[in-house]
Amino acid sequence: MRTQASSAGGAGWAIVCCVGFVFGFFGPAWAAEPSAGQPDLDAAIEKKLSIEKGSELQEVVDLCKSALDKGLDEENAAFARRLAASSLYERAEYYCRPIFDKKPPSPLWRQLRKLAQADLEASLEFHKDFGPAEFLLARLELLPEGDRDKAVTLVNRAIEHLGDAADVKSKALMLRAGLSEDPEKRMADLAAAIQTDSNNADAYKMRGLLMLREEKLEEALGDLAKVVELNADDVGALEAYAETLIQLERFDEALNQLSDFVVKNPGSVPALILRARVLALKEKVDEAIESLDKALAIDERNVVALLLRSRLRFIAAQSPPREQGNLEDAMKDVDRALQLQPGLAQAVLLKAQLLATTGDYAEAITLMKRLATANSGNEELQRTLAGFYMADGQFDRAIKVYEELLSRDPRDFEALRGRADALLNQGRHKEALADYEAAVKIKKDDRTLLNNLAWVLATSPEKDLRNGERAIQLATKACELSEYKAAHILSTLAASYAETGDFEKAREYATKAVELADAEDLTQIKQELESYQADKPWRERKEPEAPKEDAPSPDDLNLEEGLEID
Repeated sequence: MRTQASSAGGAGWAIVCCVGFVFGFFGPAWAAEPSAGQPDLDAAIEKKLSIEKGSELQEVVDLCKSALDKGLDEENAAFARRLAASSLYERAEYYCRPIFDKKPPSPLWRQLRKLAQADLEASLEFHKDFGPAEFLLARLELLPEGDRDKAVTLVNRAIEHLGDAADVKSKALMLRAGLSEDPEKRMADLAAAIQTDSNNADAYKMRGLLMLREEKLEEALGDLAKVVELNADDVGALEAYAETLIQLERFDEALNQLSDFVVKNPGSVPALILRARVLALKEKVDEAIESLDKALAIDERNVVALLLRSRLRFIAAQSPPREQGNLEDAMKDVDRALQLQPGLAQAVLLKAQLLATTGDYAEAITLMKRLATANSGNEELQRTLAGFYMADGQFDRAIKVYEELLSRDPRDFEALRGRADALLNQGRHKEALADYEAAVKIKKDDRTLLNNLAWVLATSPEKDLRNGERAIQLATKACELSEYKAAHILSTLAASYAETGDFEKAREYATKAVELADAEDLTQIKQELESYQADKPWRERKEPEAPKEDAPSPDDLNLEEGLEID
């Protein structure tokens, strides 16, 4: 090869050196004897050094092929093959950019893939162990309509042939980890990817997310923290890191991390929303709403932020001091979310809950019926519907929903307790008692269940159902679980003592109940106390109300089916 190829100047010499490093060697033997193909190889090098557009790469390939056909010594022939292979790879990379680097990918990705595949296959004909080409070809095979098995073979070969090319080899190891169905091999490849390139943030992220899925929270936290360190702009990694801290109940750390990120990136809506979630978990509702206000000032159409702010305003409206304005603002947020995304299941559920809170059970029930039908496998929605029926005094309909749930799972605790409550409100004490007894075998420390069972045993007009001694045991345990601070449970304990004839104890606990009772319960608890003051036990049987008519159906909600409901 003639040495005047270096006359292109310092920049040209640098390119020749770079080409040499890509191939893992400095260059051919410069003192080799001339051969028939040498002029074409020299021309190929000159062309490579002066290329201004990608279409000229074909000339380099053609000149290399001509040089090989005419004849080169062994060392220069190897150089020519590598130069042709690298040129074809370079053009394939150009074709791949609109596929892998553009979001969304180019609509012409199928045509571009074919062009890239042709170049990469040709590249491997010139240089069969060219690892970068094998890796890129593997990535193309993983696109829709590709050959996954071929991709696995290619990525295995690439890892074998990439040698010391740390960056690409680390990515190849990570790709193979993603293709593996063996958890141990997957983790081994990710460990190797990180060892090969300790700055591969994607490998740390992939391993961290896998650890998170396996509930190895501390291990996940270490990897995700490394991702945040390497790529401070990766909001997805920050979210996963914060989620891990939340699961570990390290709320202050999560909040500090998110607050720092928001200071550096004040326009990051996802970070502001996640910060609001952590503040809500710390019961700092006002600060959480403020964070969401900032998020919505940046992106007023963000449905996630609207729904979270609506939920938080809903919570604020139910906490002292109860402000009607919070409910009204919560409804505005959920209505706006439904304008932006009509039929969104989470928004419909939240609207139904808001309506029920305002006492509009007719519309709340109508929405819930439609939602439960659209998500027929979601048992939580059915329980919510049954709860609305209960609140509206439609006990027959509530019982039907609970019976459907129990037909699927006879040990469904919530359904058993709910049906028992509905039966009790209908005055069907014997049936209610059977459900309460079945439920208490499943969960022995539920204070609401213990209280309701004790109430039936203490106050039922049916003598054969009453059992004062057992009622005292159950009510005492319920009082202990509520730290003797729940008026209605103290009332049950008082009724239990009255049933055994211990009116002194009955008056003692009824008096405490009166002191703690809110306005809603105060009248009845006072009446119970008056009965005990007259040395009379309390008896209660509720009579069922007349069935209510169904509310008229609303306009078609176009509910989005199959969505998970929080």
